[in-house]
This record gives sequence, structure tokens and C-alpha cells, in this order.
Amino acid sequence: MCYVAGLGKVSPRRFFLANVMGRLVASSFVTLVGSQGFHMPVLFWAVAILAMAGFYLAWIFYSQKMKIRFDVHQNLEGA
Repeated sequence: MCYVAGLGKVSPRRFFLANVMGRLVASSFVTLVGSQGFHMPVLFWAVAILAMAGFYLAWIFYSQKMKIRFDVHQNLEGA
């Protein structure tokens, strides 16, 4: 991940935020599954699935928003 970020134009702030969020979620999930096995309560799995769906929808929304900004910027430069 660090190598790819270094090749791209990712700001240090955005890279740090992505790392903290990604590692926090992954570490928490792995720790809970490791301590409980796959015998977690149904509520845990429901919350985990809803959280993943929420992150996915937020990512879709954000990428669409950024695409619109990029398209507008490109149109302004071409005019």
C-alpha cells in the first residue's frame, strides 16, 4: 500500500486517514474473531455486514462526487 501511494498522487493526510481507518477496522475484526472464533453473536455479524455495506456505499458516493468534480474541472480547462 505504501509503495502504490508513493507512485500515485495521494496526499499524506489522505494516506494517513486511509491507513488508520483500514487498519483499525481490520485489527478489531481479526482480534474479535481470534478471541471468540466464529461463534460471535448474530448481532456482531449483522453490525459487521451493515458497516461494510455502509463503507462501500460511502466509497461509491465519494467516488461519484470526485468524478463529477474531475469532469467539471476538465471542462473548465478545455473552454
